[in-house]
Amino acid sequence: MCKYYYYYLTQEAEALARKIHQEFGGELSGWPVRQHDFLTADALIMIMATGIAVRTVAPWLRSKTSDPAVIVLDQQGQFVIPLLGGHIGGANNLSLKIARFLGGKAVITTATDVRGLPAWDSWAYENGLVGASADDYKHLAAGMLGGIPVRLAIDENLFSYNRWTTGRNSAFSVTELAWNDLAQAQQAWQQYLQSTVTESDTPEKEINILISILDTEQLHKQICQNHMRQKLTVHLHPPVLWLGIGCRKNIEAERLVEAAERFLLANNISKLALAGLATISLKAEEPAIRRLADLWQLPVEVYETSQLAELARTIPGSEFVRQQTGIPAVAEPAACKAAGTDRALIAKSKYPGITLALAGSKTEIRLPDTSGSR
Repeated sequence: MCKYYYYYLTQEAEALARKIHQEFGGELSGWPVRQHDFLTADALIMIMATGIAVRTVAPWLRSKTSDPAVIVLDQQGQFVIPLLGGHIGGANNLSLKIARFLGGKAVITTATDVRGLPAWDSWAYENGLVGASADDYKHLAAGMLGGIPVRLAIDENLFSYNRWTTGRNSAFSVTELAWNDLAQAQQAWQQYLQSTVTESDTPEKEINILISILDTEQLHKQICQNHMRQKLTVHLHPPVLWLGIGCRKNIEAERLVEAAERFLLANNISKLALAGLATISLKAEEPAIRRLADLWQLPVEVYETSQLAELARTIPGSEFVRQQTGIPAVAEPAACKAAGTDRALIAKSKYPGITLALAGSKTEIRLPDTSGSR
């Protein structure tokens, strides 16, 4: 449930707050605004003058990626103004919903919304895509507003792309990421990136948004260096991969970190596409695994032997691992269990005292509606 807090200074404003609250839920806070509310809220809905709202929240502002939506209304509900967090915070969308409910008007001022163009930063956030910076989105928006077409490339069966341009209103359907042949996918991405760099002598004529579990940053960097030109390219990654780990007791943390980095590099997988680490309960407190989790800021999923037994039954393993854990393999079944699949994306790879495997959770990415309609 969304955390919405309502603030008001007059009886008329309170009546309006109660009306909106009844429809959208949340907490009627009245006054004053508490810093705790700001730090924990999804949205602050403030029925008062914009100046009061600005001065109230200004000391607590941190970043557009972490601040809540801040919405201001006049006390008659005629105008709904997304003051902060229009895109990533969801203030624009919530303001439109509130305005429709009240029969008022949402005052949207973000440039892309005014032009009916996709807010890519908001879209990426809603889909859990990571990797792009605030500057990437700023340049992307500026390019679109300048009429530069955008080409969107996405892993669909690990590779395909659709074309979207600022001069064409079209809507994409839902796309599901699927896991097939990584080598084939890498080759296809290289061909695609090659075409984006070489097909035009003027890099500014096109912007690329690349969505992949693969390390498109390195592929693109190599190709651009070879051709001495670089187009504006935004790299995004869905964190849907689980790294399964089996290791010798008290393995050195440095060795596990090095092996994991080599494993991802060898398969051209982006670290940003990792959702977490997975292992067996016997390794729950293994210092090296905890160190890797802390270093890469990833959660660790731990499973009992009985939870992995069925998956491990079909995976080639070793008698030594069976004697130690009760099942013939750990890394691959743990990765598959965490990902909710019975098939690894990358079967186990062995390093001295370490075994690693990778499995992917299927996910849906809802591509942006470019119809321009509200």
